[in-house]
Amino acid sequence: MNFNADDIRSFVIKHYQYFVVGVLFVVLVIVLAIFSGHKKKDKDPKETATTEQTAASDGAIEVPDVEFEIDAHPEVNALVNKYFQAATDGDTATLLSICSELDETEQIRIEKKSDYIENYDKIKCYSKPGPEANSYILFVYYEVKFKNISTPAPGLTSLYIRTKDDGSLYVYDGELSEPVTTYIKAICAQDDVVNLLNDVDKEYNKAADADEDLAKFMGALPTALDDAVASELAARADAAASEAGGEQEEGPKSIEAKVKETVNVRKSPSTDAEKLGKVMGGDTITVVENLDNGWSKMDYQGEEGYVKTEFLEMSEELPATPAGDAEGGEQTAEATDAGNGGDSVIGKVTAKERVRIRKGASTDSEQLGSADQGSSFELIMEQADGWCKIKYNGQTAYIKSDFVTIDKN
Repeated sequence: MNFNADDIRSFVIKHYQYFVVGVLFVVLVIVLAIFSGHKKKDKDPKETATTEQTAASDGAIEVPDVEFEIDAHPEVNALVNKYFQAATDGDTATLLSICSELDETEQIRIEKKSDYIENYDKIKCYSKPGPEANSYILFVYYEVKFKNISTPAPGLTSLYIRTKDDGSLYVYDGELSEPVTTYIKAICAQDDVVNLLNDVDKEYNKAADADEDLAKFMGALPTALDDAVASELAARADAAASEAGGEQEEGPKSIEAKVKETVNVRKSPSTDAEKLGKVMGGDTITVVENLDNGWSKMDYQGEEGYVKTEFLEMSEELPATPAGDAEGGEQTAEATDAGNGGDSVIGKVTAKERVRIRKGASTDSEQLGSADQGSSFELIMEQADGWCKIKYNGQTAYIKSDFVTIDKN
């Protein structure tokens, strides 16, 4: 079969923008390009079986050599139809209820794209067994009808469907472990996957060739969505800054300060804190707060940073703010050593799979790190919103309850 890596990259450029997809699709695209770029035109089926058996013997998950099942699982079809209907409606609340993760940018993109979509039709699920029990690797064919465009556009997306402890299905968009990634690589190397991509690519080309309006629309859609998302993110950032400014009207004003000599900029007011960079002697900086613990908070490359006040020459007097009242003030070395301000431990959590650890109880919050399967952390609180508050590297952090086993004292 003559279907090389360049063909796949071309396919991805045209089809990736059709639908919001998770990390699985990105992995599939990358590994499929790699595998296809090295495949022989006439592959020996025995060679594939040998490769898969060797991978399994090296500790990878054994990959079954089976053909696609088409619309074979009613509960999977129901989930997929719900997924596509939510995308049509721009219903991010529903998507959040059936997806493991959906960050702010993805949510905005879905909402903006729904303005163009009339409906998804002819949805067909091509499934392969997933790498764990009761899971599926799906390749979903659909035809999307855009408003004011006569011809529907054929497309393809991929989903990793998993089963929760309560038996319900959900779309997993999180990080993939090495064994799962290896499993997906093997799936992507199978001929029926490549054939499906090739067939959908031909269907799309046929539709675009027949309808010039569709071709022009699809060429312009990615940029239009990027611009709309960027504009919405900027508007939200401005609104948040305006709100924060209103709340701080009675607080200390910012002033200019001259740096006496080169000094490190820290993430929090402590010499043990992460170093963000340096400011050079002679530079002028904007000081936001003068803390009474000998540190000053500044605006450093768009984020908050802290420098020792003794290295600054203030343009005017700035009243000192108690360090405990300032954002980040609780992250001094003393507070860290004391164990996060006295939060009591009520048990522990153990990761059931690889999962992100975040600074706040939200998928939009900063990621502090990741927990591998089997990793355990001290539990501070099991929250009603589906998050657990834990101790992580000397600070409080949050991890999704669905992905951990909770053991309370």
